[in-house]
Amino acid sequence: MVCSKIFNSFSYFLTAGRWNSAIRLSVQCGFYQDALLLFLQMTQSGVKPNNLTFPFVAKACAQSANIRNSQIIHAHLIKLPFSSDIFVQTAMVDMYIKCNHLNLAHKLFDEMPQRDVTSWNVILMGCSQFGHSEKVSAVLHQMRLEDHSPDCITIISLTHASTNSRNLNMIKSVHCLGVRTGLDADVCVTNTWVASYAKCDDLVSAENVFSGIPSETRTVISWNALISGYGHFERPTEAISCFCQMRRDTAKPDLGTFLCLLPSCANEKALSCYLFSSLVQ
Repeated sequence: MVCSKIFNSFSYFLTAGRWNSAIRLSVQCGFYQDALLLFLQMTQSGVKPNNLTFPFVAKACAQSANIRNSQIIHAHLIKLPFSSDIFVQTAMVDMYIKCNHLNLAHKLFDEMPQRDVTSWNVILMGCSQFGHSEKVSAVLHQMRLEDHSPDCITIISLTHASTNSRNLNMIKSVHCLGVRTGLDADVCVTNTWVASYAKCDDLVSAENVFSGIPSETRTVISWNALISGYGHFERPTEAISCFCQMRRDTAKPDLGTFLCLLPSCANEKALSCYLFSSLVQ
């Protein structure tokens, strides 16, 4: 455990880099209060925090969901010359979202002089998590107007958020956006769509997306997503048939594959079909 008391006896001799390392380690270990105490000691010892300090401190505030500490840290940042640093401001936007203050996050985002795709992803995910589908659409529109294209993380994150809220229409909108921007060529994106469509009770779309993935780029996650989808719809025969096809395509199953198959293996008819298929191969 990294404890802030260790630094009391020689804090005046530490550089900003040393403080940053200690704060980062505290955050990584989950000792968020220690990280904030270290930041306080850092400023009291006369060492000026830099642009690498605040993302770690912001994460500590975010993980503890402490809005009061978040606003204190933000007020401290405003006085410093690097307060408009895009990396720092993005961390602050994320901090306010994690503290359940989307309005403050959006205000700070709107005031950012520069934004990159990571900044847009953070605010998009915030709007999605709060269930503001209209705001998601507005932010996406604004993102395109400012000539920022979404990346794979944008599409995957929005798809996950839509799945969590069981918003099939939103998934279809994100799917269309992914196709228009050419991100449907990324197998990680298409795998996410297969799983999400199945979870939102649209097995036909899940099958269509899976069929559109070139056989040479399909991964075990692609197969697992479809097998899991068949299990979700209680269609054990299709699930086991999909597994057989997976074997024929020389894709190696993993633990996730067998976990997806377990419910289907409890069906005697489906299991008999698999055993017969294995014998005739």
